[in-house]
Amino acid sequence: MTFLDWIQRVEKLNPNFEEWQEDETGRLLQKLAAKLNTEVPSEEVINGMEEFAKLQIDDIVQAIEDVYGQLDCMALSVDKQKALQMRESFVENKHVFNIKVYREMLNHKQWFVLRKETNESVSRILLHLYVVYEERVEPRLKSKEYSVNTIIAFQVKAMLTRIALCTWGTMVDMGGINSFMFEYKMPSSKKTKLPLDLYIPIMRRLGMMDILDPDWNTDGEWYEILGESLQKAGDGPIQKIKADEILQRRSTIWRKTRNSFSCRRMAVSPKFIKHLPPTPFSQCFQYFPKCSVNECPNIETRKSPHPIRCKKCWYFHCCSPGEYKQALVFMILCILPTCSTRTAANA
Repeated sequence: MTFLDWIQRVEKLNPNFEEWQEDETGRLLQKLAAKLNTEVPSEEVINGMEEFAKLQIDDIVQAIEDVYGQLDCMALSVDKQKALQMRESFVENKHVFNIKVYREMLNHKQWFVLRKETNESVSRILLHLYVVYEERVEPRLKSKEYSVNTIIAFQVKAMLTRIALCTWGTMVDMGGINSFMFEYKMPSSKKTKLPLDLYIPIMRRLGMMDILDPDWNTDGEWYEILGESLQKAGDGPIQKIKADEILQRRSTIWRKTRNSFSCRRMAVSPKFIKHLPPTPFSQCFQYFPKCSVNECPNIETRKSPHPIRCKKCWYFHCCSPGEYKQALVFMILCILPTCSTRTAANA
């Protein structure tokens, strides 16, 4: 019996989730909970859940590639943007539900016997994100010339990052945001602990690729992720290695840079400008070494400075001509009135 067969059997849903709504997650979990005593899933269902998640990820990545691959110019119609955003949201909702079922399986007495298979399945889903990034994002970024491939790469990366966050974030949530809905509540002392030796190495790999958290603000930088919430959910102390120090340093730069970009956008946004002080926040002008394209994780150093920067504000800089054109297309570069994109030039 596959995961969708099982869902259809206990919930009487269309297996394609054609009527899925974001606010239905809790209701569906409630109904599933009421059926647990008679409809306990098997290891085959676990495998089906994993395949279901992977297929959803692959399908939405293909959809992004198809939509943006049709571009003859560097703009996407509003209708196509909305249609793609709705589809991405649809996939995310289904994925969130899938991972929440995993989370509850670890804490329910009927499913507890499958804890090993459950944890391994989730870890393979996270690893699948890593594989998709290597196969479908990195090759597109190797070319330094700007093209539609640059847009596709960053759109796919953004989607993978959101899926990664809702996967590990839900698993770390030991309380289980829907656990109050279940008839059976396992004592906290007996709740399943996450096998950190299984999860942490994969999370490190995702973190190094900057696809663990969209802006590193959910729990904070890498050391904060390794902190109280993960240790509470885990089965033992976390042994830090050299890679953790590197990831902490990078994630701090990524977070601060993106926060600065957000402040800068708010300073000129009609929605926020009337609520802000007349003088923009100092963070709007503070230099950060990350490339000015928000999705790009490239960090410049003294030995390897970025070749393109604005010589008027010295705030914006890009790691390649392709990234610079990406910034111009999405109006990221020099968005304060005191600065003009015409002043950007090779350093």
